[in-house]
Amino acid sequence: MMANRFRFVGVRGRSVISNFGRDGWNSATAGHKRLFSRAGAGAGAGTGTAMMTTSTRNISRQHKSTHRGIRNFSHFFSGSFRTAPFKSACPSFSSNCRTRTLHHEWIVDGKVYKAENYQPGGNEKRETIIFLHGLLGNNKNLRTPAKKLTKDNPNFHALMMDLRGHGASPAAGIVPYSSSSPLSSSSSLSSSHEYSHPTINNCANDVIHTVQALNLTGSSSPIGIVGHSFGGRCALTYHHTLCTTGDVNVDTDKETVVNPPQHCFILDSVPGMAHASVDHVLRAIESVPIPIASKKDLVQFLTQDQNVSKAIAHWMTTNLRSYDDQSASTSSGNKGGFEFTFDMSVARGVLDDFPQQDMLLMIRDCVSVSDADSINRTIHKIMASKTGAWTDEMVDELEEIQSDYFDDRLKLVTLDAGHWVHIDDLEGLMVALRAGFDR
Repeated sequence: MMANRFRFVGVRGRSVISNFGRDGWNSATAGHKRLFSRAGAGAGAGTGTAMMTTSTRNISRQHKSTHRGIRNFSHFFSGSFRTAPFKSACPSFSSNCRTRTLHHEWIVDGKVYKAENYQPGGNEKRETIIFLHGLLGNNKNLRTPAKKLTKDNPNFHALMMDLRGHGASPAAGIVPYSSSSPLSSSSSLSSSHEYSHPTINNCANDVIHTVQALNLTGSSSPIGIVGHSFGGRCALTYHHTLCTTGDVNVDTDKETVVNPPQHCFILDSVPGMAHASVDHVLRAIESVPIPIASKKDLVQFLTQDQNVSKAIAHWMTTNLRSYDDQSASTSSGNKGGFEFTFDMSVARGVLDDFPQQDMLLMIRDCVSVSDADSINRTIHKIMASKTGAWTDEMVDELEEIQSDYFDDRLKLVTLDAGHWVHIDDLEGLMVALRAGFDR
C-alpha cells in the first residue's frame, strides 16, 4: 500500500522519495552532492516537498573493528557494553521520591487521555510508541503526529511524556537507580545525588523507569520511540542503553525486562554542541522577570528587549502556567501572573551536556548490536535540510555507518523543512513514520 505513494528518483547512489503534493507527483532534483542547501533553501522541487533519502546499497560488509574518529565529539560510553539485561532496579519505590513516573498522557485513536483515565494493556492490546519533546517543550508538542499515527493505525497508542524538569515532571527526575542496578556502573550512576544531575543520560533513565512503572516490559515493551531535538537525544540514549546493556535475547519473556524498541526516530537532533541561537534563547528566557504579567508582555519582552524571533516568542507563551506564589507582584504591580512550565537549571544542565554525547558512536553501537544479534531494529535519522546545521562530515559518517550494515539498520531521511520538522513538513514526517511502523 505504501509503495503506491512513492516515486523513486536516483541521486548519487541514494534514493529520493517525493510525496504526492497538491499538483501531483513532485519530481525531486539534486544538483549537488548533498540534499542540504548551504543557503538554507530546500533541495526538493516545490515548497513543502518531502524527501526521504535512503541508501540503495543492500550489501553486508565486514564489520569494522575500529571506526573513524569524529572531531569535536567526546566519547560518551566506554568499555564493554555487554553486561546484563536491563531489569527494574527499584522494585519498591522509596518514599522520598517525588514520583514513580514522569508526567505523561496517552493518545488513543487520535484522542488525548490523561494518565489516570487510561490503562494500557486492557482488553484491546495495543503497541506502545513513546513521543519525547524538545528542550523547553512539553508533551503537547508532538501531539499532532501522534494523533495522526494512532488514528491511522488503531493497533498503536502513543505515550506522551514530559521530560525531567519540563511540563509537569519534577526537576530532580524520578526514582534513582539503586547501588545494585546492573546499569549503575555503565551509566555512571553511583548515588542519588548523581542521578539528580540534569544530564541526557539521566533524562533517558527517567523514561526507562517510567516504562517499567507502567509495566510496559517483556512482550509489552514499547515498539518505538520518537524524539525531537533534545528529545531525540534522549530517545537515542534510551535505545542505546537497552541495546547495549546485555544480551537482549536472554530473559525477554520476564516481566522486569524492558526490550529495545524496534524503531527509534530521531527528529533533527544534530550531533555536537547546540547551535549558538539555542544558547541565545536560553539567556533571553533566563532574563524574563517572573512572574510575567501576560503572554503579550512575554512576547514584547523577548522580541523587543532580547531580540528573539516572533515565532519563538509566541511559542514560549505555550509554556506558561499561573504563578504559584499569588502573594508576588508582577513588574506592572498586579498580583498573580505567569511562570514557565520548565525548570531553567535543568534546561541549562542538559544543554551543557550536549557535547558530551557522541551520537554517531552511539548510533554505530546500536546498529552493530542489532546486526550481530540478527534482530530487526532500525534507527531512523530525520534531518532538516533548511537549518544549515548538518555538515558534510556528519552526513559522511552516517552514510558510512549505513553502508557497513544492512540498509534496514539505519535509515537516513531528509525533509525539506526547518528544525521544527513536525510543523514545517508534517506530511513528510508522517510518510516517514508510517513507512517505518508499517513494515
